[in-house]
Amino acid sequence: MSKSLIRRRKILDWEHWKVLTVPNMLTFVRMGVLPFLVGAFLTDWPWRNWVALGLFAIAGLTDYADGYIARRYQQASKFGAFLDPIADKLLVSTTLLMMAGTGFLSSWHLIPAAVILCREFIISGLREFLAASGQELRVSRLAQYKTTIQLLSIGFILSDLTPWIVAIGLTALWTAAILALVTGLDYIKLSFGFVKRRQRLSERLRWARHHLRQGKTGRKSNF
Repeated sequence: MSKSLIRRRKILDWEHWKVLTVPNMLTFVRMGVLPFLVGAFLTDWPWRNWVALGLFAIAGLTDYADGYIARRYQQASKFGAFLDPIADKLLVSTTLLMMAGTGFLSSWHLIPAAVILCREFIISGLREFLAASGQELRVSRLAQYKTTIQLLSIGFILSDLTPWIVAIGLTALWTAAILALVTGLDYIKLSFGFVKRRQRLSERLRWARHHLRQGKTGRKSNF
């Protein structure tokens, strides 16, 4: 994974601080779907999985659409960069938890769900830490593949059409968990590398200040 994934956060102009943009509205829609998605899981309808799948698909489409519109029509914003990953994590985390609680996931298949959830919490913390240091942790290409496989796996499992389709979904979920583990470890390695570089730079600056202070003290005493 390239070190270029960690870069200095850019200072955006006032246009990029807008909240009421089309991509941000789509992100709000994605978050607004969550209560209805939870409600669909909790019903006793025989076709609840299709309702949940439909709502999940709508939310997934808004994720694709807001990114495309932001890039195509130059509507990227500071607020959108903050809100979009939160909405994505809420969608995936909520869906996996509800699937675990309602029997769509059970036994050993709870492991990949737990790996994905833990990875999301850890990477979110790393992003906050780096942001406080004026840095930005970009999404790698492998992490993008992980997200796509993750969303497809949830869709296949929720469809519950045939045992083969569910098996494909579960296999994809395990694959997504492996990619989540690999990319998560890469992000952690990059972040610790950044911390070590900052630590070495801080030590050099402290050494330079110390010797500069000693030099000034020596000149005064000689005088």
